[in-house]
Amino acid sequence: MRCGSGCGRGCPWRGARSPMRRTWRGRGRVTRRTRRLGRRSSGRRWRWRSRLSLPCRRSPWSRWWIRAGSRWTPSSPSSSSPGRQVQRIFEALAPKHLHNDARSLVEYSCFRYLSRDNSDLHSNLKELAFQKLVFVTMLAWEDPYKEDDSPLSSLDNYSVLGRLVGEDAFVRIAPAVAGVADVSTAHYLFRALVGAEKGLSFDLWTTYLAELLKVHHGRHRQTHQMGDNFLSDEQVLCIGSSKKRPVLKWEDNIAWPGNLTLTDKALYFEAIGLSGTKKPMRLDLTDQNSRVEKAKVGPFGSKLFDSAVTVSSGSTSDEWTLEFVDFSGETRRDVWLAFISEIISVYRFIREYGPGDNDPAIHDVYGAHKGKKRAVSSATNCIARLQSLQFIRRLYEEPAKLVQFYYLSNAPFGDVVLQTLAVKFWGGPLITKAKSSNHMSPQWQRSSEDPSSGVAHVYDVDGSVYLRKWMTSPSWASSHSANFWKNSSVKHGVILSKSLVVADKNLVEKAMVNCKEKSKVVERTQATIVAATIEGIPSNIDLFKVFGFHLVV
Repeated sequence: MRCGSGCGRGCPWRGARSPMRRTWRGRGRVTRRTRRLGRRSSGRRWRWRSRLSLPCRRSPWSRWWIRAGSRWTPSSPSSSSPGRQVQRIFEALAPKHLHNDARSLVEYSCFRYLSRDNSDLHSNLKELAFQKLVFVTMLAWEDPYKEDDSPLSSLDNYSVLGRLVGEDAFVRIAPAVAGVADVSTAHYLFRALVGAEKGLSFDLWTTYLAELLKVHHGRHRQTHQMGDNFLSDEQVLCIGSSKKRPVLKWEDNIAWPGNLTLTDKALYFEAIGLSGTKKPMRLDLTDQNSRVEKAKVGPFGSKLFDSAVTVSSGSTSDEWTLEFVDFSGETRRDVWLAFISEIISVYRFIREYGPGDNDPAIHDVYGAHKGKKRAVSSATNCIARLQSLQFIRRLYEEPAKLVQFYYLSNAPFGDVVLQTLAVKFWGGPLITKAKSSNHMSPQWQRSSEDPSSGVAHVYDVDGSVYLRKWMTSPSWASSHSANFWKNSSVKHGVILSKSLVVADKNLVEKAMVNCKEKSKVVERTQATIVAATIEGIPSNIDLFKVFGFHLVV
């Protein structure tokens, strides 16, 4: 038998499996004899209440996240079941119209557990059961009331064979897991993984995560092994060295093979000569004048091979021309171009949107001193995901769209998305020092002002403060920025953290909605221009329609 919403054999959120239950009616005293006879001392009998018509207020998928909390983290003793406890908490926090919304419950159960983790890469990703739980959650988000013949009592017994996750579910759930995806690039990550397929399969999902874990593990090993050759505060991100596909550094029309290493601050090149490997050369990528662009190289000054990049660090003397030999095309060069561009872009973002290193106000906002580290970690995670796609041969046609800081610096409405990222990285509770006669103790303050007021500071959805004095970028004065922050508050959702909002969107997600819409317009315009170039401008009327010309026939 099934409950009213058809969630399986007996609703796990309604108690017993039977579709009927007995309830006492009347005020009579219950005794052993009257209980055996099925009536109270007053003579009133049991009343059978049907449960078939009652709607299921709980999605059966969400209880696996409740069990996950007790499996991967210590659970506190409670007299009530975990499911009913989460039910009461959810109904106490959520607006009334969300109490019977199963999708909101799936989000709450998932986000509630994930909000406990503050690491750059979730520690449970190495467990296959956790990977399956996230995948099943994406399926549940798409259709939380779906009837299924598989037993819902065990995640291990639930079959995901042939099940595919859609783009909207991936974009909603995957960025909530630390290190798996970013909100700003999740759409392109999904399209790169899926390719020509209809959706994301479980095998492809686990393959991607396994490769992602290998990349992070390899970084720690390489940083430890090569620590003497680099600065102590740098982390090795990737190494470009291969006998079949070497990296060549061009100097005076001469190509020198060598090993190229990218860290979170610089590029290192170790030339390989007849006498062995030479001392590595370093090119700083944190300088405000650092830049990288595509280049063509060839012998005797010819431009035969379109497989190189030119990287500079502010002066002509600090300019490198690097060729990435790839006989299969330009993919390898484009990937390394995205790697280097992301490191340059994240430090440009820090200079434009973050406080200075010597700014005393950074100590007035709790956690703001970690903002720079958070931004760099976000960029290095983007590079790790792009490396994973490269290793499993699932690269997107434009690798630059998979690294968020470089992509947003060139995307329409991307400056507002960067503003929301700045509030996310540097925002926090405001700390004031309350002086007393004997001691001084820090106090937390969360402003009750409307975040959209724009009078002084900017506030995140959880009340975190981003100080007005840090808003030095010209983008804050734009009209579309002002319009966005006027309507940035959360009105109907449940806020678990600045990044996790149930039944609503956080600031980055809201800004990305506008960015995606404007990007689609730009892509359609570019496609029209390309078509006009091929077919001839006079014969392509659509081009004139895009630019607003009124044709009179």
